[in-house]
Amino acid sequence: MSIKLDGNNNFIILQKIALCVTFAIYCIVFCVMKSATLNLRISPSIKDGIKKAATIEHRSIANMIEILIRRHCQDNGIVINDNLESNGENSNG
Repeated sequence: MSIKLDGNNNFIILQKIALCVTFAIYCIVFCVMKSATLNLRISPSIKDGIKKAATIEHRSIANMIEILIRRHCQDNGIVINDNLESNGENSNG
C-alpha cells in the first residue's frame, strides 16, 4: 500500500518526526543524569532565607542549596565527584 502526500503533508510529517526525536533525546538525557533525593528539616527562618536567596539569584530552592553546598566544598577543599557510578554511591546517598 502506498500513500501519496503533497508537499504540505510531508512538512507536517517531518515536524512530527522531529518532535518525536527531540522527545526521545530529552528522555535519554534525563535517564542518564540521575539525581539523589535529600530530605531535611530546617527552621522556618532558614527556609525563608533560602527562598529569598533563591529568588534573588533566579534559582529554585533545590538549586540554591546545591550551589551553596558546592561553594562550601570548594572553599574547604572538598572534591565533589559528579559521576555517581565512579565513587560507589547510589542514588540514595
